[in-house]
Amino acid sequence: MFLVGATQKVLKNLDIKAVPFKEGMEEGMDRWHVNSFKIGRYTCLTMINDLTLYCVTIVGVKKKDFLNLKELLVEHLRESLIAEEINPELIDAYLENAKEMIITTTNNRSTLGYLKEVILSMQYDYPLGRDIVAADINEINHYNNRFVHLRSPGYPIKLMKEQLEKM
Repeated sequence: MFLVGATQKVLKNLDIKAVPFKEGMEEGMDRWHVNSFKIGRYTCLTMINDLTLYCVTIVGVKKKDFLNLKELLVEHLRESLIAEEINPELIDAYLENAKEMIITTTNNRSTLGYLKEVILSMQYDYPLGRDIVAADINEINHYNNRFVHLRSPGYPIKLMKEQLEKM
């Protein structure tokens, strides 16, 4: 089961009440955070794994897409992992856990801080917005997952691969 901590911006678009985060909820590979932001006139979503800091960005999200958030997140996560040349069997095994997804409130300020850094970087790289639609989103995700951060012992993509191989 995936636990997705949604920010207030995402919850507002979902028009649902999130399950409050409680101590003891699963931590690790199945815990994600998601935030919504704008680049130009385009709404984007970025989701990040709490354990590995692996992030996936989705560009051009519409209001109707928020109604199918679970499918949207899983589909783009799968595409991103395939683009990173991770074994499809590992991806399928991992995404079996995503069949059930619970939207919770956010709980990890460190992860949210890193998520904000990724968003600011993309807003700097694509200030007008129209550039991001023409850009290859897998290339953007590839670039964003190759930074070492204070909390992270290595590159997010390397940590993600290691965790998937352990499963």
